[in-house]
Amino acid sequence: MMQKLSFFLALAKPRLSFLVVFSAAMGYAFSENSAELPNIYWLYLVLGGFFVTASANGFNQVLERDIDAKMARTQNRPLPRKKISLNAAIAVCMIYGAIGLFFLYLLNQITLYLGLVSLVLYAFVYTPLKKHTAWSVLVGAIPGAMPPLLGYVAAENQFGIVPGLLFFMQFMWQFPHFWSIAWVGFEDYQKADYYLLPLPGGKSKQNAFMILLYTALLVPCSLFLWVFPIENPILGDLSACLVLLMGLLFVYVAYLFYNKPQQKEAKTLMFASFLYLPIVQIIYLLK
Repeated sequence: MMQKLSFFLALAKPRLSFLVVFSAAMGYAFSENSAELPNIYWLYLVLGGFFVTASANGFNQVLERDIDAKMARTQNRPLPRKKISLNAAIAVCMIYGAIGLFFLYLLNQITLYLGLVSLVLYAFVYTPLKKHTAWSVLVGAIPGAMPPLLGYVAAENQFGIVPGLLFFMQFMWQFPHFWSIAWVGFEDYQKADYYLLPLPGGKSKQNAFMILLYTALLVPCSLFLWVFPIENPILGDLSACLVLLMGLLFVYVAYLFYNKPQQKEAKTLMFASFLYLPIVQIIYLLK
């Protein structure tokens, strides 16, 4: 019984789900209104974010079960190994989604809709697009950037320039983050006929340049909260300097990769992207 439960948990990709929850929690904490809300709202956000992400991750594995069997990085997942049935996996994903959307509804209806849009875009638009076009990364960047927006709206119950800027920064971060992953796993992705790098040509200097370019573009995007709203910028000078420093370090790692576009350098850039986002989001809380 416990082993079966572990397979159902694997559908959720818990480590990835918790990273999404962390980003949503940072967006929630960034809202000044969050301090006035009942503490139970934190629990609603954590549970809602986790289970909606778990559902999206699970449906991703349902739709890609045959493809996952071809790739070394995914062939040990429960469905390729036939450790759980397809019907059971679908049922569990639906339950995950229902639980997650219920908790987001307890926050407010806008948060519920954002969670639903994220789930549908990731599982049923981004996932099938991966076999057809490299533009799938652009589509996947939308639900990938949704957590801080969702977290902020969960506290404010309305949109605004601040959650929009939080979304946009994480949206731009998706490109160097995901393209570095696509570079590291290029040969594996080819087995599944996935082409996720921005330009044709595989592990080329041109693709390395595109990754460097988008890493550089992330730097000004990360500082928009220091500029807007114009009358009363959200981010203070000290926080902006720290964010700028993080951005320049990230660009430096991307430049080292561009200068020597090899597997080791790509992995370094990939891990740098994992560190960059949470550190910057924590700095944002300093305001």
